[in-house]
Amino acid sequence: MPFWQKLFGKSSTGKPGERTDAEWIQLAKQETMHLLSKEYGFAPVFLEHIQSEDKANVAGESAPLIYVWVRHLDGKEALMVSVNNQKVSATMQSFMRQEDPVFVATLRGVCSDLITLTSSALTETMQRTGAGPKEICDSARADWDADRRERSAQDFQ
Repeated sequence: MPFWQKLFGKSSTGKPGERTDAEWIQLAKQETMHLLSKEYGFAPVFLEHIQSEDKANVAGESAPLIYVWVRHLDGKEALMVSVNNQKVSATMQSFMRQEDPVFVATLRGVCSDLITLTSSALTETMQRTGAGPKEICDSARADWDADRRERSAQDFQ
């Protein structure tokens, strides 16, 4: 049994390892989300210089965890949300191996959840406030940065 499965303990039957793949994926997604939240936060960053899928793919390696951009295609604009898969994968590798049978499903699930949640929150906030995506992302990031500074200061007290 992989270390991370031992870490999460016993199943509802009281015996270790008697979970389904779906249960292991859910547990791994929860742990990944917790670690990502602590390390990066979930405030998206608006990247104005990205305007195509190609540029988004290139930015992926050095991009923030969650980034928002506007796709320009055939004279139309569409708001896009992307997730830095490398950061998610690296976070997951802190407690599970890439060779684990549920690694890929967990990675896809985490990235999909982050995109869905960010898209929904962004769209709802834009409709409710009339603010644009850049203003919302900048505000969310400023709030997260302030909260992180406050928590960091409390750690030293």
